[in-house]
Amino acid sequence: MMKRFLMILVLGLLWSSNVFAESLQLICSGIGTGVSTSSVYDPTTGKTIGINSRKSTKASVTVSIDEKENWIQLPNILLPPVKKKKPGNKYDLYNLEITDKEISGKFKINIINKPSMTIDRYTGVMAMKGFGTTFDGQCEKVDLTEKKF
Repeated sequence: MMKRFLMILVLGLLWSSNVFAESLQLICSGIGTGVSTSSVYDPTTGKTIGINSRKSTKASVTVSIDEKENWIQLPNILLPPVKKKKPGNKYDLYNLEITDKEISGKFKINIINKPSMTIDRYTGVMAMKGFGTTFDGQCEKVDLTEKKF
């Protein structure tokens, strides 16, 4: 009886793991807010002053999930001035959780900024929050087997 219970428990854990058998690519369009830095020269003091400001703009974020790698790709406007240089602004997703209701995870832009993202699987609404960065958008599944044009 105990062996049967343990077998059912182990099989249940294996089946409920976060392995995502199907490749999934999403494009999420919405409004993002990021920090931009500019320099202003002050002629009275002869110094250049750096100014940080928040800027909201339309943006698109891509999320890719498959068996081998999971990543998120951000536009430059959503990246802070200090960031790890990544080809194509693609950052690896970690702590990825995929449930029937949502997809959530984190990614590391720099040592301080580790944004989290959540995508509702029923509505397609994505929310991302990081240190000085936010994004709210609507996600659509991209079919990689068919060309759009």
